Amino acid sequence: MHHSRLRPLICVGFAYFVIAVIVPYFFLGEMGEASTYRSVGTLWSILGGTFGAVGALGIILAFNSGGRPVFVMPLVFGGAPVINTLVSISSTHQWSNVNPFFWAGLILVVVGAAMVLAMAPRGDAPVAVPATS
Repeated sequence: MHHSRLRPLICVGFAYFVIAVIVPYFFLGEMGEASTYRSVGTLWSILGGTFGAVGALGIILAFNSGGRPVFVMPLVFGGAPVINTLVSISSTHQWSNVNPFFWAGLILVVVGAAMVLAMAPRGDAPVAVPATS
């Protein structure tokens, strides 16, 4: 990949598109699935893959702009699932059906990500080396 960060993104994105969108399209059409198959699902898959690729590109850009994994990863793996969960609950109007233990778990994810960000290793201060003559 010649030390490029975008080439792996493109290769993984292409592989994802082939494996998760194209191959199932032919399997569902040929296997005589008992349920109805509509192309709308393929469009949703493409849209989901696009958002995933944009997110991966955002991570690459964060690293290229000086972001360190100890800061970027808690935001990605702690923040994104929480946002996704809240959007899903809101879009299906399921607020009253959510179990309190689920809320406790969601709060633990947020607290854990915040703790990782707050307690991130900062590194030792550089030690001054006395000049030798």
